[in-house]
Amino acid sequence: MPMRNGEYRSPYEAMDMDGVTPWSADQLVNNANDEESLMPAVMQPTGNEVSREAYDDVTRSGRANAQQQRVIDALGVIGPSTRQQLADHTGLRLQTICPRCRELLDADLIEVVDTVGKPASQVLGLSEGEDAH
Repeated sequence: MPMRNGEYRSPYEAMDMDGVTPWSADQLVNNANDEESLMPAVMQPTGNEVSREAYDDVTRSGRANAQQQRVIDALGVIGPSTRQQLADHTGLRLQTICPRCRELLDADLIEVVDTVGKPASQVLGLSEGEDAH
């Protein structure tokens, strides 16, 4: 058990000592089933923070621009399509296609031209100005 100057410290008391925990990683792993050895996660990123960092990475690396171009090229070849059809044609995953389509819609490079099915799926097409590219 963690001790300092001969006295017992609980995991929570130990964390308050100068912000440093006196346990090694091995002790934490070996004592994982011991309720007193479990410590709260410190400085763990939230799911939103992880998602935002991943989005920023895609944007900074230029992958988002390349993926947007693949969507535009696919619409030029196969014509108006649903997001699922675009995913099938480009080989990109649906969770990649959806944000790229949102960005292209916001930039008025593509537009919703129809809806199909139940539940309704948007059919996307190139904006009037994009047909010439």
